[in-house]
Amino acid sequence: METIAAPYPPIDQTDPRLLYVLRNLTAQTASDMGCVYVRNVDTNAPEISAVYPAEVSPMPDWVMMMQWLSERLERIKPNSLQSDNTPQFYSLDETMGFAGAALWAFLIPPDISGGIVLFFKERGSTFTTERAPDIPVLIDLAQTALENQHLVEKLLTTEAMAYTAQAIAKDPSPQSIVHVMRDHIFDIHVSSSTILLYGPADVERPNGPFDYLEIAASWSQELGSGQLIGQTFPLEPFQPWLQQLEYDKKLTIIDLKDFLLTLDSFSQDIIDRLQAQSITILPLQSHKRRLGLLVLTTDKAHEFSAFELRTFQIICEFLTMTTLTEIVQQQSNYVQQIRAALLDAVTNGVLMVHPDERATILTINKQFTEMFGFKEDEAQGASLWALFEDIRVAPHVRRDLLKKWQESGPIQRDEGEFKLVNARGIASDLEWYSAPVYQDKDFIGRIYTFHDVTTKRSAERLRSELLARVSHELRTPLTSISGFAQFILDKEKDTLPDSARQYTEIILKSAHQLTTLFNDMIEITRANAGELKLHMTNASIADIIIETVAKLEMQYKHRKQKVIMGVDDDLPAVYVDIDRLGQVLTNLVYNAIKYGPEKGEIRVTNVLATKRTDLPKSAPQETFLPCIVVSVIDQGAGLNEADAERVFLPFYRTRATRAANIEGVGLGLAVSRSIIELHGGRIWAEAPLKNKPSGRFFFTIPVTEN
Repeated sequence: METIAAPYPPIDQTDPRLLYVLRNLTAQTASDMGCVYVRNVDTNAPEISAVYPAEVSPMPDWVMMMQWLSERLERIKPNSLQSDNTPQFYSLDETMGFAGAALWAFLIPPDISGGIVLFFKERGSTFTTERAPDIPVLIDLAQTALENQHLVEKLLTTEAMAYTAQAIAKDPSPQSIVHVMRDHIFDIHVSSSTILLYGPADVERPNGPFDYLEIAASWSQELGSGQLIGQTFPLEPFQPWLQQLEYDKKLTIIDLKDFLLTLDSFSQDIIDRLQAQSITILPLQSHKRRLGLLVLTTDKAHEFSAFELRTFQIICEFLTMTTLTEIVQQQSNYVQQIRAALLDAVTNGVLMVHPDERATILTINKQFTEMFGFKEDEAQGASLWALFEDIRVAPHVRRDLLKKWQESGPIQRDEGEFKLVNARGIASDLEWYSAPVYQDKDFIGRIYTFHDVTTKRSAERLRSELLARVSHELRTPLTSISGFAQFILDKEKDTLPDSARQYTEIILKSAHQLTTLFNDMIEITRANAGELKLHMTNASIADIIIETVAKLEMQYKHRKQKVIMGVDDDLPAVYVDIDRLGQVLTNLVYNAIKYGPEKGEIRVTNVLATKRTDLPKSAPQETFLPCIVVSVIDQGAGLNEADAERVFLPFYRTRATRAANIEGVGLGLAVSRSIIELHGGRIWAEAPLKNKPSGRFFFTIPVTEN
């Protein structure tokens, strides 16, 4: 029986930016198929993140292709990866379904690698950047998308870790953890969860040999909780799968029919009672010490996504620590040992503080002490405010950090970035994230994580410099093209044949679109690198709204629309870049004009919010208060919930927009988000109200004293 696994994620789980990159790369290089991969940090094997096109005839031999890619990656060391966008060309065994391949490998800071592979059916197929000039930009876009995915997953993993830590502190039993996963982790397709431990347990031989697996905790939709606890299974029938699990760190069987034939009648009966169709098994293991298994089943054929599996693996680490507490329960400090082991296994710096006036430090990990140059006995039990008086950062940065942390409430989640200089005088860029920790409904502290993004920021600055240099070379010919096209239309329009005039108008329109696209890409890159400069001054948002609407009068009147401004002139002034904020408002109002119906109404309002209840219910939790909330609402179809969450991603366009063939490349909202977040605000979209279609966009600007 072989493990059945899909070669790549379903289309609805694939980042649209990666599909955009592959679609354009395959078109420019005349390749037959492309895929984006990320190298698994545990197994060193490639994991496919995106494939285009999804269907190739005849279908390739994915097992052979993945084996070939694994062999190539074993020869590539992370410190040898280059960023010159030059691929390596290979000849393939045609039994794979392809004759050749081109491979780009790059580093996803700080510790994993990924890349892109293009496959060709014709032997000897190659290409150059002269024939495909957009390749460097596309490769950089793919790398940036993977870096963003990696960062988001780390943030979500931190939240999962914090919540699970609360559950362990309250009740470290395996059954309690199963309930936590059932209530807060599992999706609807999970039909059962079981924790099995190796036995017999022997303190003299903690690593076995073992004879059986015993159910220590269970839950299923059919049987409820705890019904199977105490049941044992002999190991012999499962040895081939246990060996594979030892190597791959996970085992997924999509179809259990053939698998059931290898089991005894008792095991078959258990699985039948669970009504399981697919099964995923993850090890509970500390270093090389085998403790047990986490078994998840679904009542339909299903394969978990890579992110779901990583979340489950984090839970397995907590389960492993829970099991170890039972082994060392005779020691009076076993809880502290487990927490330290857990936190030291995390690559980020982590600390947790008590919600008192001193922000007393409750827990830290080794990475935190090494990152900031503290000794553990100096930090443990100290005040966070006093501790950070000694870190090597600019005085105004320290003041702003402490002010923001001291104002964090029991609900607010915060994040940010600052530059640290270590004891050797080396500067590092650190990202931080903070979230409240609850036990039941009691606020028991805050957890902070610190992530070194120096390599990532350096790469972003290099990309920003490259784009800034290239921009001059591209803008000059684009300016010439648009200028001459405009000249022809102005001077020769009456004498031009209809076809020539039509083609010249297309040239002019395309040149303007390319200029806008390139400018937006540069602004996003500079914003990500922290190099988007703001010229701040005190201003009235009401004045900016009025001026923006006036500039767009011709556009909305052309569509016979009406713009209604609910503007409050008496609101406090804000400290903003007037031009940049006008750019955001122009983008939102123009989108409302473009997507709203003819003869429709567009409402633009501004209100002051001093407390959470003053904000729209859809506002992000981390919104800074007090602030001014600006809304732009049209009478169009609006966005569904999924699109509302993703519409600010670069190059993302909704299915309805693509179907209607509405112009645009999906960068305007991404640029707007960068500008608003640089001001310390938040921008978001809201799904339409029930039985009342509308496009609904909001952003906030903090009210601060300057």
